Amino acid sequence: MPLKFVQSQYGNPMLIHDGYVYTKKSENASGTITWRCKQYSKHCCRVVVHTSSNKKTGSIVGDVPNHHHSADISSVEAAKVKANLKKRARKCDDLPSVLVAKSVKNVSDSTAAKMPNEPALKMLFGI
Repeated sequence: MPLKFVQSQYGNPMLIHDGYVYTKKSENASGTITWRCKQYSKHCCRVVVHTSSNKKTGSIVGDVPNHHHSADISSVEAAKVKANLKKRARKCDDLPSVLVAKSVKNVSDSTAAKMPNEPALKMLFGI
């Protein structure tokens, strides 16, 4: 199964796996990357995942430990919407308000609850 990634607000890759989001912690000389659960600070979750690369063609190396908090599919979807919005903003000349409206039009209520408000989303454009 190919790896799935979204970009953080700073442009760094975040790994998405089984409803959890991971941020890059380190990379060793052989190219294996260690990813830490994004909920490390909020929930003190110490789960790490190792991948063979940070490309979609990479794979999970070893077993994935159990988290002590539940997966948050809505947060994962919100991260995807924000990443897609930022990508579309670079390619399109539409007004930020138009892009934001198009991006959030079809999201579920639970995903919308995890999204930043409209002024914060517009900040993705540097306005």
